[in-house]
Amino acid sequence: MYSPPQGNLDSAAETSNDLHVKADFNFSTSKSVTLDLGGQDVFGDSLANKMVKIYALHEVVESYADQALADKALLATTRFNSAGQLTLTLDVPVNYQTLLISVDGMLQSNHLLSELTMQATTVAHQFN
Repeated sequence: MYSPPQGNLDSAAETSNDLHVKADFNFSTSKSVTLDLGGQDVFGDSLANKMVKIYALHEVVESYADQALADKALLATTRFNSAGQLTLTLDVPVNYQTLLISVDGMLQSNHLLSELTMQATTVAHQFN
């Protein structure tokens, strides 16, 4: 735990320059998440041009049965390219802990739940 020198606590900060925080404090309110997705649908067909929705959840969610899925926020809607690949970088608010990646036309069990860490993250996945 960081404790500034006692003399720095004698008066209230009047500007942000007067604030005393730990040198390695991270002021970021978002983290960079890169998606690298590809694969095929359950019939073996390409995911070319299929729509993808990316949702964020405040809690760590490990199962589709989890009630927290009802409280998801849509971050982005995009499509796989004509080769069935998707690479996308998103800035995700740090208060979200899980991504739900939903591919149009695929069963719920084939969607992806991915836990986020505080550091920048890459989510790589091949659907099948």
